[in-house]
Amino acid sequence: MDRDLVYDVGMHNGNDTAFYVSQGYRVVAIEADPAQAEAGRKRFAAEIEKGQVHVVEAAIGPSRGQA
Repeated sequence: MDRDLVYDVGMHNGNDTAFYVSQGYRVVAIEADPAQAEAGRKRFAAEIEKGQVHVVEAAIGPSRGQA
């Protein structure tokens, strides 16, 4: 188990991700809204480059495909 890894499901504006990063955690930030995901990639560009943050643009639904 990776004790320094956090999954931020529903990243939204990235404030929780920013907190986890400030505490030294690596973060997988999951966001369904493409605009919020892109904003997160821009906000955490340096952390993404270092491998500390990974933004996943995805959602969970009853079937595969695009919502």
